[in-house]
Amino acid sequence: MKRFFVATLLLIATLPAFSQVNQLYGETRLGYETAIVGGQYAGNIRADYFNLILGGNIGPNLSFYWRQRFTKPLYNPNIPLNATDHLWLRWDISDHWALQGGKVPIMVGSFEFDDAPIDLYYWGMFADRMPDVYAIGGNAICKIAPEQTLYLQFTQSPLGFGYNDLFHAGLIWYGRIAPWWNTIWSANWMDDPLHSGFLNIGLGNRFEAGNFGVELDALYRTGLAKEYLAADYSAILKVEYKFPVATLFAKGSFDYNKDFAEDFVPVRSRFLTVGGGVEFFPLKNDDIRLHAVYWTNSDASCSNFGHHFAFGITYRLRVIRNLPQ
Repeated sequence: MKRFFVATLLLIATLPAFSQVNQLYGETRLGYETAIVGGQYAGNIRADYFNLILGGNIGPNLSFYWRQRFTKPLYNPNIPLNATDHLWLRWDISDHWALQGGKVPIMVGSFEFDDAPIDLYYWGMFADRMPDVYAIGGNAICKIAPEQTLYLQFTQSPLGFGYNDLFHAGLIWYGRIAPWWNTIWSANWMDDPLHSGFLNIGLGNRFEAGNFGVELDALYRTGLAKEYLAADYSAILKVEYKFPVATLFAKGSFDYNKDFAEDFVPVRSRFLTVGGGVEFFPLKNDDIRLHAVYWTNSDASCSNFGHHFAFGITYRLRVIRNLPQ
């Protein structure tokens, strides 16, 4: 890790010589988290994330982005670039077409799934049990209108990390149906070691009215080899209200899998998670964020709830701040 950190600093020092860096910063989230499960109390001071973000351009139409995590093991034999979330190049061929390749986030039709991990305090069981939500692959991107973009994605399969011949393909629409309705809708196919196939349909929706926002994600999963549709789905609801220096939010999720053995949610299980919290932005931007959050989640039979509390701070140390491209 020490050698990698030194190499990272050397790369940062030399990169501006041959590229235009428009953002460079470190970010971290620190705090105290406690859990009460089965009458047992456990609390700890923790550093959830320490990331380095570097982005910019190599020429007029070629851009790059790198997000490196330092609170995660660098090496995992099954997951290439294990501690690297993003490491990609993007070629903007025209105003409407682009190609992107490298290590990219897997896209699923869910606003919760789409959020950066540092901005999430808890999440549903489908995302929680996925081995990684970033993979080697690429996107063909078509901007069909100012606020309508289609992605055709091809990556490693998250059902087959450690295998070189298992893939994932997805068609994702980031759109706006109305001024108050944004969408992330997707159809995803993932291969698994048994080559039985896994289909996910995701309908992520965000509704906004002034400072009030609602996110509603609906995910359905089934196997392509099955003779019938599986009873396997997730639903996530988030409600938030933004004040000038604070955000109040509540979020809950329900994951159910009756008979689909290949899913990340265990077969014959039901999980419920409900919680909420407050975020405070003393500088009126995301450079410093304080949070106090509570959530409760069930076991696989939707009973025996545990209780969790988290208090902490997120801050970003910006060297170069989002310069215009």
